[in-house]
Amino acid sequence: MDALVDTYKAYQGLYLEHLISRVEPSGYISASCEYEHYGAHWFRDSSFIAISLLEVAGRKSDVDDAYRQEAMAAANRIIARNIEEMEKLTGTLAKTVSSPLNDDAFFLLSNHIYARFGRTGMYANDTKQLDVKRSWLMQHDSLPLLLLSLEKKADLLGLETHEREFLNRHGVLFADYLGRIYTTECANIWEIEQDLVHSYDVASVHSAFRAMERMCRLGEIGSISEHEVREKERGLQSGGPLEYMKRYFIRDGVLYSSKRKQEDHPAEEMGVDASAIYVFTDLKLHDSELGSDVEEKTIGRVEKDLFNGRRMPWRFLGDRYFGGRPWVHLAEKYAAYYADRGQVGKAIEIQNYVISKFGQKLPEQEDEYMQSPDKDLDGELARNGGKTISELAWAYAEAIRALQKIIDSDYVNNGADAHAPTSAALTN
Repeated sequence: MDALVDTYKAYQGLYLEHLISRVEPSGYISASCEYEHYGAHWFRDSSFIAISLLEVAGRKSDVDDAYRQEAMAAANRIIARNIEEMEKLTGTLAKTVSSPLNDDAFFLLSNHIYARFGRTGMYANDTKQLDVKRSWLMQHDSLPLLLLSLEKKADLLGLETHEREFLNRHGVLFADYLGRIYTTECANIWEIEQDLVHSYDVASVHSAFRAMERMCRLGEIGSISEHEVREKERGLQSGGPLEYMKRYFIRDGVLYSSKRKQEDHPAEEMGVDASAIYVFTDLKLHDSELGSDVEEKTIGRVEKDLFNGRRMPWRFLGDRYFGGRPWVHLAEKYAAYYADRGQVGKAIEIQNYVISKFGQKLPEQEDEYMQSPDKDLDGELARNGGKTISELAWAYAEAIRALQKIIDSDYVNNGADAHAPTSAALTN
């Protein structure tokens, strides 16, 4: 077991060094350094990265102090940059709040938070999307994930003055925006299916309200009370996002990925989505909120349909992006999930597979097990020379979290029989 822990700690250190090195002085972090279309900074990816770095910074033992300080500084830079960019969009949020939900113009990207930006403002390639209705860049999780990263920092370390002022300046606006956005169509976490409502996005709004409540209790937000947060959450319909999710996305105990706006049931033919793992982890929804065995049944469907005996999952059935390959950051997310729930053997199997397969350099997807080898969505695979995206920053963030959960587990600390992975050399 000592060999496994030593190997995992070594890789965790290498992944952390890589991730910190990717955060520019301005707080900008591109999804990947390899590919032009991944040169942007995503609110989503960067917020999960900041959360991972904050967890490292918040550990009081078994982490080198220099690592903690560097992780904290990098997370601070990311959050500051996301606040700076979100500040530019508060006028847009006010317009969204005052616009009729049934007006076609409401769905223009120019009336919403765009999912990514460039070093000097909106990513140059995306400006043409501003007048597009239901753009692939229109997602509803950008503000929620920024709020979750601030909640994580508030919990672990406390907020800085500029962060507190940002929340107090816009707390009411944020609650108003969140309270009405979740029933409208958008692109999902994978930036497709713009004409559907997605359970992941609804869950992100629910979690954002909980984050605001938590920061109110911690004294980080004073411009709006916990009671007012709850009132605004219920402003659009009784029960807010949670009741909406339970009513329209769950069928026979399974949480489906999508529903059509006009229908009162999930789009069952769309199936489950591997991003459900975020609903049950970072977005903090479990059976006590969703209903008996929903988590178990949904994860069971993901395992059956999207893992199908492999160590890494597809995002969803029918995926054609880069041929529809299994995704590394999702494998790491499931490894962390299993470790957290005592299924550490399964977590180790996934983690050893990732290390043996990729070593230090974590790509977005692996090469094998394509669902649609003859179909390349939007020509992305061809545009990247037939290769998957290398060194995805989000994958490193999730690997750091998964490794820590395995290292901390009772299974490992009680000396269970587990072997270190056979991998590429640490210097590869």
